[in-house]
Amino acid sequence: MTLTPISKATLVAEFETILDALIESDFNKKKAAEILQVDRKTLYNKLGRHKELGTAKLRKTISGTL
Repeated sequence: MTLTPISKATLVAEFETILDALIESDFNKKKAAEILQVDRKTLYNKLGRHKELGTAKLRKTISGTL
């Protein structure tokens, strides 16, 4: 799957928002889901998708170009 620049930026923004919620909740996924106002299953699905797509590596790539 080829990602457009806007898709990459959107994924990174979502990943950073999820990461912020996880940090705020001391990595308690139930609390992070509450902070994000999403179902816990949705959070797990999003985390799985980000793992699949390698968003953490993508985040480093985008940050390096700013």
